[in-house]
Amino acid sequence: MADFLQSNLGTPTHIITCRADDKEIQTRYKEKNEIAEDLGEEEANALKEKTAAAAQDAGTLRTCWANILSRVSQIEFDTACSLEKLTSEIRAQFSVKVILVNHEKRIDVDTACSNLAIKYNMLYMSVYQLIRSEITAETELGRALLQSYREKAMNFGSTALLLDPFQEEKYSAVHYDMTLVMQLLQQKITEARTNQRFILLEGFCNSGKLDSHEDSLQLRFMDEFFAIENNLGEVIGVIGLQNEKMPTTFSPERIEEIVVE
Repeated sequence: MADFLQSNLGTPTHIITCRADDKEIQTRYKEKNEIAEDLGEEEANALKEKTAAAAQDAGTLRTCWANILSRVSQIEFDTACSLEKLTSEIRAQFSVKVILVNHEKRIDVDTACSNLAIKYNMLYMSVYQLIRSEITAETELGRALLQSYREKAMNFGSTALLLDPFQEEKYSAVHYDMTLVMQLLQQKITEARTNQRFILLEGFCNSGKLDSHEDSLQLRFMDEFFAIENNLGEVIGVIGLQNEKMPTTFSPERIEEIVVE
């Protein structure tokens, strides 16, 4: 069996097993089959036989892969928990870690980020470049993105040195449906990712560059942040490239006003 799998599929990188105690298994069996009372002797014995067979299969699997187990990551999930917790544990194991790149528009970071990604085996993705490419290619997702376009005025600061070869002002994620943008990123990550654990993500969290207070309230920074964590992976860092030092402490003299018209 092991020789067949290695010859046709190659050596696995992970072996995943799931476990749950007998009480949890019986509870789920009763829920699935809508059984209100205790299990009968025949049903209880059938579940025990399946549990024993599963344990035997796990032992057979380890025997087959005995010569490579030291090079394989073995992961066990305890499924006796809520779906949300289990999903969170699986995501923690396999989802990418995201590093956001935020910079002033006049600072060109495309080449620097690409080289950094190559050096440290990361994926580098520019959100507005992906959106632009998808719309230009007129794919099904690109057409859906184009239909969702709602232009919002953006302020990138001084335009004296402004260079916008990829038309960020037009293709920024803030203009498009967030669900579709996330779908695009998930698709591109699936296509491009091999063994990379980290993604440099540039062009997101631009709500602070919106010119209208109303638009800023509709799309808050934390909305984009949580969308990234819920759909792509945990945000573990932010790279800020600015001409001036960004404030890192709260100042009582700093007052933020919300204008309601």
